[in-house]
Parts: sequence; C-alpha cells; structure tokens
Amino acid sequence: MSQQIDLIQANESRDESRRGLEKRLEALLPRLRQCIRRHLRYHEALGDLRPRELEPEDLVIETVARALKSSHLPETRLYPWLCAIAYRVVEEEVRRRRVEHRYVVRSLEEPLRVRDIDEAFDETRRRLLDLLPAPGPLPEEIVERHEFQRYLEHQLSRLPTGPALALLYHDVEGMSYKEVAALLETTPNRVRRWVAFARAQLASALVRDGWVGVKLPGQLFRMHETPSARTKEKWMAQARTLAEAKSA
Repeated sequence: MSQQIDLIQANESRDESRRGLEKRLEALLPRLRQCIRRHLRYHEALGDLRPRELEPEDLVIETVARALKSSHLPETRLYPWLCAIAYRVVEEEVRRRRVEHRYVVRSLEEPLRVRDIDEAFDETRRRLLDLLPAPGPLPEEIVERHEFQRYLEHQLSRLPTGPALALLYHDVEGMSYKEVAALLETTPNRVRRWVAFARAQLASALVRDGWVGVKLPGQLFRMHETPSARTKEKWMAQARTLAEAKSA
C-alpha cells in the first residue's frame, strides 16, 4: 500500500514539475520566436533559404517539443538552454533545405532570389535613410522601427557565420561565452574574439551611416511583435502533442 502511495506522490510531483516547466516555457515563447526569426533571416540573406521558406512558429513548436521531451532539464538559465535547442533545430532544417535546393528542379516561373547581399542591404539602407532626422545618437523611436531592424539584420548577414551567430546568441540572446562556444563547437576565447569583431563591424557601419555613441550594437535588436496569449497557448498545445508523438 505504501509503495502505491509513493508512486502516486511521485507521479503527482512529476506532473507538477512538468506544469511548472510548461509555464516557464510559455513565458519565453516571444523571445524564442524572435531568436529563431533572426537566425532564419540570416540564412535567407545568405541565400540558404528562400524568403519565408521556413516559418519561425513551426520551429518554435519543434524546439519546445524537444524541450518537453528532454530528460535533462536545467535548474537555472532555462532560456540559454532553450536557445541551444533552437539553434540545432534551425541548423538541421537549413541543412535539409540545402539538400532539397540542390536536387529539386524549380519552376521557370519562380521569382529569382536576390543573392547579392550588398544589393539587398543598399535597398534597405535607402529606406532607412529616409527615416533619419539627423546624424547623431540613435533615438529609441527609430530603433523600434521595422526598417531599422531590417537594417540590422542585413548588417548581420554581411558578417562571417561565426561572428554573426556569436553576436546573435551572446549579445542579443544573453548566452555566456562558454554556452555559445559549446553551441558553435569552438572555444570561449574564439567566441570572445568573434563577438568583439562583430561588435566593431556593426558599430563601424552605424557610424558610417551617421549614428554615433553605439557601444553594443547587439542591444539595438528588438522584437517586431509579441504573440497573443491565445497564440502562445496554441503553440504549447501543439508542442505537447508533438512531444508525445516523439515519445510514442
């Protein structure tokens, strides 16, 4: 009898722990979606993906499903752990799409992609210049604009992969040098050099375009939109279903 009670209590404790994890994950969904979106935009700018070929929401659900299925849950720093899962999800899907692009014959009616990053950047930059009140410090109302965020994304795409992703996951997403090093399969010292290089390149571009006083460009990235409570509940439900299917 006592063994049955212990089993029931263990199951209740596990269920309570899972509900707590789901609440914590749900609270992180807006940040996670934006992290995945930036990573996808980087690959789109490089030509690895067609524009909007992958939807961030689908990869958010896959990431959360893997998190729910994991047997190794962190006691602290849940978001960096979640970012590491998201990084693998994005890179796996991009590699799969690269193979498909290599062997699948496309329709002659399909629009051509812009593979010249400079050309894409210049188009965004022209729109951005229309927003500038005058050279000087960056006002927050400009930073929040969609055009400025696109400008940052194009600037990020001009960097080599290591520095770009190191800055994205360290400066923007808040992962430590050690965590990013494990993610990118390199050393913390190299990640430090990559981040310093990326910061310098982005700051130089901003100064060149008329802005001053930007010490940490990674702090300029913003979320474009926040999903509603109903949307987050929907994503969590889909993630739970997917996690259960993976465990079956």
